[in-house]
Amino acid sequence: MMPFSDGHKTIEGRCATGDYNRIGTGAFLLVNKCLVLEVKDIRTYSSFSEMLEAECLSKVLPGVNSVEEGVQIYRRFYTEEKEMRNGVLAIDILRSFPQPYISLSQILSELGYSGVQSLLDLVCTAETISDMLPPPRALAKHFGGSSRRPGATLMATENDSEQQTQGEDLASNHSFYNA
Repeated sequence: MMPFSDGHKTIEGRCATGDYNRIGTGAFLLVNKCLVLEVKDIRTYSSFSEMLEAECLSKVLPGVNSVEEGVQIYRRFYTEEKEMRNGVLAIDILRSFPQPYISLSQILSELGYSGVQSLLDLVCTAETISDMLPPPRALAKHFGGSSRRPGATLMATENDSEQQTQGEDLASNHSFYNA
């Protein structure tokens, strides 16, 4: 389960570097490629310990019992030098609108196997197992513009895992950020 999905975590702490400095109130964050969050407010602090003391610890790091323990968690991602050089952001978020992954799962559930098969122009062969979707690689080839659906594309980046680790890549210039 994602930390923001249950509503207990409402503040994300990050070093004030790169595109994080461009995030403003009202911007949208895309977390783990499926959860969309709206930025309610951003507050700046000189250190993670200052942020954790000022903000409600349970809203920043649910389940963490002390500021010291929280600082050690952030040390896994940021050096003390980077923290002191750049400062820290407390990104206060909202999650008050339908999430794309919920809508997509409802659509796919309603379509069922035959609907997905028809949507993707999949063809059954003698070896096809009727109750089973093909492997993801087989599905991916159907995106990218077939003659029947010239507008269909599958968009992904080459360094998704690196971007997820760094979390500093701007998704577009429309206030929509990968986090």
